[in-house]
Amino acid sequence: AKYQRRADRFLTLLESGYRVLFIYTMRLRELKDPKHFINVAHRLPLQVAKLRELLVRRWPSSLNHLLVVVLGELPPVPPAQRALEACLSRLRSVNQSKDPWVMVRRIPDLPKVPGDPMAGFWGDDKAWTDLFSEFVIKPKDFSEACFQETTVLGSKSADDKSGFEKFVDSLKMIHPA
Repeated sequence: AKYQRRADRFLTLLESGYRVLFIYTMRLRELKDPKHFINVAHRLPLQVAKLRELLVRRWPSSLNHLLVVVLGELPPVPPAQRALEACLSRLRSVNQSKDPWVMVRRIPDLPKVPGDPMAGFWGDDKAWTDLFSEFVIKPKDFSEACFQETTVLGSKSADDKSGFEKFVDSLKMIHPA
């Protein structure tokens, strides 16, 4: 039931009029085999184009974008480097309007720390902060009426505050102005 609600919530989100930013991270340090990477670089733009086509066909009024974050650098293997540049170019070519659907950003990775698999797992925090400063983020929760059927308890009344609003109010209580 939980996964069905999540799927329903996702579909409702696509129909809600909210702007949705999908994020795909391509961590280059994990792609050690040049042949494997060249295959990934070839298939990724094809899959992105299929996703875009599906979203446009099934949810034509959905406001969504895809942010592809390329994390780190490839080893200096010329065929892999060429495949990466071709991949990024093909990803950008999915855009067919002035408002680009696919956005590609490159940010630095952090070196792997032996014995600590989670060290630097998502790369450089400052790079992510700088990246997300480009986007206007308005946190939402699923208490709005359009999500009524996708929550365990149903929707809240219009007078109830969302979880995010309650969180912000709690911060005001801790640090009054």
